[in-house]
Amino acid sequence: MISSKLIQDVNINTHWTISVKLGQNEVSYAQGRGIISAENNEVATYSINGIAKPNNSGDGSSSRGVSMFKTTSNGGKLSQLSDLVAVYELEQDKRSADSLF
Repeated sequence: MISSKLIQDVNINTHWTISVKLGQNEVSYAQGRGIISAENNEVATYSINGIAKPNNSGDGSSSRGVSMFKTTSNGGKLSQLSDLVAVYELEQDKRSADSLF
């Protein structure tokens, strides 16, 4: 998947791949890796691991997981990602609209 975003006044591009394995009771397990590049040619990499299940209302899913970031940027726009670990909680409906907590 390829995405472009403006985050904290920095234009970034992301390229990522996620593998999803389906388990019992509609639970899915995801693992992935990605690259973030900034407009000034800085690069960061990240990995993501998560688990998802249908939400209680049955119209989407609830996901929880962790992302780990690495960068060699030293003082640049992506340097804040150096050794960052982010824990996430994501609620998503069937239209793919989501809320990240």
